Amino acid sequence: MILLRVVRGGFILLAGVAAWWVTRHILPESERAAPGLALFYSACASMAAAILVCVDIAFRRQFLRGFVSVVFGVVLGMLVSAVAVTLLCIFVWPVVAADSEAGEAGRLLLGILQPVVPLVVLACCYLSVSVVLRTKDEFRFVVPYVDFAEQGRTHGGVVLDSSVLIDGRIVDVAEKLLLNDALIVPRFVVDEMQKLADNPDRLIRDRGRRGLDQVGRLQANPALRMRFHEDEVPGPGEVDAKLVRLAQLLGTRLATNDLNLAKVARIARVEVISINDLATALRPPFIPGESLVIRIARAGEQRGQGVGYLEDGTMVVVESAADEIGKEVAAVITNMLQTPAGRMIFARKPGDDNAGGERPRKTDSRKMKRES
Repeated sequence: MILLRVVRGGFILLAGVAAWWVTRHILPESERAAPGLALFYSACASMAAAILVCVDIAFRRQFLRGFVSVVFGVVLGMLVSAVAVTLLCIFVWPVVAADSEAGEAGRLLLGILQPVVPLVVLACCYLSVSVVLRTKDEFRFVVPYVDFAEQGRTHGGVVLDSSVLIDGRIVDVAEKLLLNDALIVPRFVVDEMQKLADNPDRLIRDRGRRGLDQVGRLQANPALRMRFHEDEVPGPGEVDAKLVRLAQLLGTRLATNDLNLAKVARIARVEVISINDLATALRPPFIPGESLVIRIARAGEQRGQGVGYLEDGTMVVVESAADEIGKEVAAVITNMLQTPAGRMIFARKPGDDNAGGERPRKTDSRKMKRES
C-alpha cells in the first residue's frame, strides 16, 4: 500500500501547486492574486484535497463502490437522455418547422419543448442512478464494477445460509480457508435466525441465538470480509429458493449443511461448500483398531520400536518391530497423535498384548521433523 500513500500525498501536493499556478499565472493579469493570497488559495486547495483523502480512507470500499455506481448511473442517464431527445427532435421537428412558417404556433411549440429537454435529462439520470444503486449486487458491469479485492482472490464470494451459521464451525473454517472470499449474509437469513431465537421452544431458541452469535463473530473478525446483502431477492419462493437465486445472481458459491438445498443448488449449477463434507474429507484415514501393512524402515527411539512411513509421509511407530527392518509387517493401530510436524500413528503387531497396553510417550515434534 506504499504506492497508494504516494498517490494520495501527490494528489494533495498537486492540488496546492495547481491552485497557486492558476491564481498566479493562468488568470488574466488584472485578476491575478498577490503572492500571499496565492499561497492562501494553495493551502485551501491542499486542505480540501486532504479532506477528500480522509473521506476516501474512512469509507474505503463502500465509498468507492457508491461513488462509481453514481457516476456510472449519471453517464448512463446522459446517454439515454441524449437518445430520447434525439428521437423527440426527429418526430417533433417537422411539425415545429411546418408551424414556424405559420408564425405564432411554431414559437409556442418551441417554448413548450425548451423546458421539456432538461426535464427529460434529469428524469433519465435519476432513473439510471436509482436502477444502478438498487441492482449493483445483482448485475456485474465490466467497467464500473471491477472487483477491487486483493490479489489471490479466486471467487466472487460465499453466500452463507442459516445451517452453517447455526453449526458454529464457519468462523474457524473461514479463518483457515476463506480469507480471500467475501462472506455474504443475506438479510432474510438473519431474519430467519431471529425468528428461531424468539421461538418458545428452548432448543430451537438456542439454535437461533447461536447462529446470531456466529454472525457477530464473523462481523467482528478483522481478518474476514463479511457484508450483509440488504436488497430483496427478486422472484417468489422460500428462503432456500432465494439463497440459490442470490448465489446465481451474484456469481458466488453457497455454503450450506442442508443436504437437500445442496442438491438443488448443484442442479442450478451453483458451487456448494459443505462443512460436513469438509469434515469428512479431513477425517483421519485410519482409526484405532484398524489393520494395515507397513514396511519397517528403521528402528525407533524406544527399545523394540520399528518405524515405517505411509505413502503420504505419515510416520508409523510399530512396537516390537525393531527386528523387522526392511520387511513388511501387519500391524493394528492403537493410537494416533497430531503434532505441529504432522500426524503420527502408533501400532502393534497382532498378538502383542504387552505393547498394546502401553501408552505412547509424547514425541518432540522438532525431533520428529528432523528424523522424517
